[in-house]
Amino acid sequence: MAGLNLRRRFIMPSPPPAPPSPFTSISSPPDSSSSGGMATGPIVAISVAACAGFAILVALAALFVAWRARTRRGLFGQVKAPGAGPDTTLVVTDVEGSTTLW
Repeated sequence: MAGLNLRRRFIMPSPPPAPPSPFTSISSPPDSSSSGGMATGPIVAISVAACAGFAILVALAALFVAWRARTRRGLFGQVKAPGAGPDTTLVVTDVEGSTTLW
């Protein structure tokens, strides 16, 4: 009897599984939070915080550059000469007999 069952298995294999019905609904992918991934809430919060921090950093850098330009100081604190404007005075003098000194 065992030989007959073995012979049937090789000669007449079992029928293939039935194809899925076209009317069955396709299941949605599993929720990312249940599979161990991060939920979208913390990702959005981290992105917004990073963008806000970058914007604050750029604003502080712009304020620092504006302050340095207003105080007429260079990058390392040295005082710059005044440019053309109300802080500049041009003095022209003539000393008698100065051309012979040259």
